[in-house]
Amino acid sequence: MSLAPMAKIAIFIPNNLKNELLSLLQKLETVEITECSVTDLSPYSEQSPEAVADRIAELEADLKKVGSSIKLLREKFRPKQGIIEQFASLRTPVSEELFVSVAQEPGPVMALCDQVQDLE
Repeated sequence: MSLAPMAKIAIFIPNNLKNELLSLLQKLETVEITECSVTDLSPYSEQSPEAVADRIAELEADLKKVGSSIKLLREKFRPKQGIIEQFASLRTPVSEELFVSVAQEPGPVMALCDQVQDLE
Protein backbone atom coordinates (compact mmCIF):
# COMPACT_ATOMS: atom_id res chain seq x y z
CA MET A 1 0.00 0.00 0.00
CA SER A 2 1.44 3.36 -1.00
CA LEU A 3 1.26 6.39 1.21
CA ALA A 4 -0.34 9.61 0.06
CA PRO A 5 1.54 12.86 0.55
CA MET A 6 0.55 14.67 3.73
CA ALA A 7 -0.47 18.28 4.12
CA LYS A 8 -0.83 20.28 7.29
CA ILE A 9 -4.06 22.15 7.92
CA ALA A 10 -5.27 24.47 10.65
CA ILE A 11 -8.97 24.62 11.44
CA PHE A 12 -10.46 27.45 13.46
CA ILE A 13 -13.93 26.83 14.85
CA PRO A 14 -15.99 28.06 17.79
CA ASN A 15 -15.39 26.11 20.99
CA ASN A 16 -18.99 24.91 21.11
CA LEU A 17 -18.47 23.02 17.81
CA LYS A 18 -15.02 21.61 18.64
CA ASN A 19 -16.11 18.22 20.02
CA GLU A 20 -18.60 17.64 17.21
CA LEU A 21 -15.98 18.36 14.54
CA LEU A 22 -13.34 16.23 16.25
CA SER A 23 -15.76 13.31 16.47
CA LEU A 24 -16.59 13.61 12.79
CA LEU A 25 -12.93 13.79 11.75
CA GLN A 26 -12.09 10.77 13.90
CA LYS A 27 -14.92 8.76 12.33
CA LEU A 28 -13.68 9.64 8.83
CA GLU A 29 -10.16 8.48 9.71
CA THR A 30 -8.66 10.78 7.09
CA VAL A 31 -6.66 13.16 9.24
CA GLU A 32 -4.34 12.94 12.19
CA ILE A 33 -5.42 15.32 14.91
CA THR A 34 -2.86 17.06 17.07
CA GLU A 35 -3.14 20.02 19.41
CA CYS A 36 -1.27 23.08 18.27
CA SER A 37 0.60 25.55 20.38
CA VAL A 38 0.49 29.32 20.16
CA THR A 39 3.76 29.32 18.20
CA ASP A 40 2.13 27.07 15.57
CA LEU A 41 -0.39 29.86 14.94
CA SER A 42 2.24 32.46 14.02
CA PRO A 43 1.11 32.76 10.35
CA TYR A 44 -2.38 33.56 11.63
CA SER A 45 -1.41 35.90 14.46
CA GLU A 46 -0.51 38.89 12.28
CA GLN A 47 -4.01 40.31 12.78
CA SER A 48 -5.28 41.63 16.06
CA PRO A 49 -8.15 39.77 17.74
CA GLU A 50 -10.33 42.85 17.17
CA ALA A 51 -9.61 42.79 13.43
CA VAL A 52 -10.43 39.10 13.27
CA ALA A 53 -13.66 39.67 15.25
CA ASP A 54 -14.62 42.51 12.89
CA ARG A 55 -13.97 40.31 9.84
CA ILE A 56 -16.04 37.50 11.34
CA ALA A 57 -18.89 39.94 11.96
CA GLU A 58 -18.67 41.12 8.32
CA LEU A 59 -18.74 37.55 7.04
CA GLU A 60 -21.69 36.65 9.28
CA ALA A 61 -23.61 39.69 7.97
CA ASP A 62 -22.82 38.69 4.39
CA LEU A 63 -23.89 35.12 5.10
CA LYS A 64 -27.16 36.33 6.58
CA LYS A 65 -27.78 38.51 3.51
CA VAL A 66 -27.08 35.62 1.13
CA GLY A 67 -29.29 33.29 3.17
CA SER A 68 -32.23 35.68 3.18
CA SER A 69 -31.83 36.27 -0.57
CA ILE A 70 -31.85 32.53 -1.25
CA LYS A 71 -34.90 32.08 0.97
CA LEU A 72 -36.77 34.83 -0.85
CA LEU A 73 -35.89 33.46 -4.28
CA ARG A 74 -36.94 29.94 -3.25
CA GLU A 75 -40.27 31.18 -1.94
CA LYS A 76 -41.07 33.22 -5.04
CA PHE A 77 -39.60 31.22 -7.90
CA ARG A 78 -39.26 27.55 -6.99
CA PRO A 79 -41.66 25.37 -8.97
CA LYS A 80 -44.11 23.25 -7.01
CA GLN A 81 -42.63 19.87 -6.07
CA GLY A 82 -44.15 16.48 -5.74
CA ILE A 83 -43.98 14.59 -2.47
CA ILE A 84 -40.85 12.67 -3.48
CA GLU A 85 -38.96 15.80 -4.56
CA GLN A 86 -39.71 17.43 -1.22
CA PHE A 87 -37.67 14.80 0.59
CA ALA A 88 -34.87 14.49 -1.97
CA SER A 89 -31.81 16.69 -1.77
CA LEU A 90 -32.04 19.44 -4.36
CA ARG A 91 -28.61 20.94 -3.89
CA THR A 92 -26.95 22.25 -7.00
CA PRO A 93 -23.39 21.01 -7.44
CA VAL A 94 -20.81 23.79 -7.66
CA SER A 95 -17.45 23.37 -9.35
CA GLU A 96 -14.31 23.95 -7.33
CA GLU A 97 -13.28 26.78 -9.67
CA LEU A 98 -16.57 28.63 -9.10
CA PHE A 99 -16.37 28.09 -5.35
CA VAL A 100 -12.82 29.46 -5.19
CA SER A 101 -13.58 32.43 -7.44
CA VAL A 102 -16.60 33.45 -5.33
CA ALA A 103 -14.63 32.95 -2.11
CA GLN A 104 -11.84 35.19 -3.43
CA GLU A 105 -14.13 37.86 -4.90
CA PRO A 106 -17.62 37.82 -3.36
CA GLY A 107 -18.50 41.25 -4.82
CA PRO A 108 -20.74 40.05 -7.67
CA VAL A 109 -22.65 37.69 -5.37
CA MET A 110 -23.17 40.42 -2.80
CA ALA A 111 -24.29 42.84 -5.53
CA LEU A 112 -26.85 40.26 -6.66
CA CYS A 113 -28.04 39.87 -3.05
CA ASP A 114 -28.40 43.65 -2.82
CA GLN A 115 -30.57 43.60 -5.96
CA VAL A 116 -32.75 40.83 -4.54
CA GLN A 117 -33.14 42.74 -1.25
CA ASP A 118 -34.07 45.91 -3.16
CA LEU A 119 -36.69 44.06 -5.22
CA GLU A 120 -38.20 42.55 -2.07
